[in-house]
Amino acid sequence: MKDGDEEQLDLLSWVPKTGRELKDASIEQVLDNNAEWREAVMDYFRVWIGEKGFGFEFIAEDFRKAAMKAGLIPNHPNAWGGLFARIVETGLVVNTGRLEAMKIPSSHARMTFVYRKEI
Repeated sequence: MKDGDEEQLDLLSWVPKTGRELKDASIEQVLDNNAEWREAVMDYFRVWIGEKGFGFEFIAEDFRKAAMKAGLIPNHPNAWGGLFARIVETGLVVNTGRLEAMKIPSSHARMTFVYRKEI
């Protein structure tokens, strides 16, 4: 290895190496770019889900419609996907593993996960 090669490798050491790492890095970047929105919408989610009974099932689109009606709109639409990764981490809901078609026409009936309130 030439002298400059080792320095070049060090500069690239922060680059994610797996698909999961790339996905997580992208989610973090989108959420960081929407930090104020992320905090507001997480607070809104806690209130929204708190009004639902134990075992309530929904898709992210259901919450997204309520949040947008409340004026909580991110800078980039990809922030919604990253948000739900973080919502599941709170333990308030779980991903059931079941899929349901989205209803918003622009989603083209794309299949998405069903979530369930756990607490």
